[in-house]
Amino acid sequence: MTCAASGVLSSPQQSTLGRLPALVFLATALSLAACRGPAPVSPSDPEAAADSQPAAGEAEVDPQQSDEAAPAGAVAVTGIEAPLIEFQPVNLTPLYQGFLADPRAIAVLRSGLAGRLSAPSVPLKVVWDQRTMSAMITLHMPERDERFELLADAVADNQPVAAQEVQPLLAALGAYRAYLGASFDLRILSFGIRLSWWDPDSASHCTIAGVTNDPEGRELAPCFECVHVGDEELRMCRAGEKWPALLGGPDAGRRMLSSALRSSL
Repeated sequence: MTCAASGVLSSPQQSTLGRLPALVFLATALSLAACRGPAPVSPSDPEAAADSQPAAGEAEVDPQQSDEAAPAGAVAVTGIEAPLIEFQPVNLTPLYQGFLADPRAIAVLRSGLAGRLSAPSVPLKVVWDQRTMSAMITLHMPERDERFELLADAVADNQPVAAQEVQPLLAALGAYRAYLGASFDLRILSFGIRLSWWDPDSASHCTIAGVTNDPEGRELAPCFECVHVGDEELRMCRAGEKWPALLGGPDAGRRMLSSALRSSL
């Protein structure tokens, strides 16, 4: 079912709700949190989470963000169609699911994606990893989006890869994360962000993440990472300090990356 007012599509799969242990704060983050007003509820406190989580249908929506007059499948954001977001939480408490699916935060993300993807909707997956005590926000790229063809050609032909062309997509994720951290809990700023491509033909999965200590997602990591189902991860890293750049790494990884960019899911 589509939540038109917030721009969120409900996922057909129900995620397992786990407990989100508290992430480690730096002293500076604690001091900033004190300046923002009441301390955030601990993600490991189930009673507080239950009290703070709005009931179904009660989430506050800014009327200026309403999509009621938008065409089916997309909403006009500053005059440009923006994709709907299919939110897929994994191992998050109900409280944090509410934070990350907040209509105003989703509107920030959609505004950053407006005019940059061809699909009417895109999956946004947020996973808490209990083993590593960390979280990752992943935006999955739509299938066969022609905007990535030039990148795929450069990778296949061993030419300089202009990865900065996808930086605005990462910046949209960064703006979303920054809004969440400022509005709800500074610990969300420690969640990783990345873009993901999946090739259904070869089962290759490739990602590029943001660098650490960059809460607004302004800088891409120096490496693409690809993995075939059941295989080890392969890294293709740029030669030099900036994009565009030639990619090093194994030929198998380059073939996987080229295929994923051409036919992502």
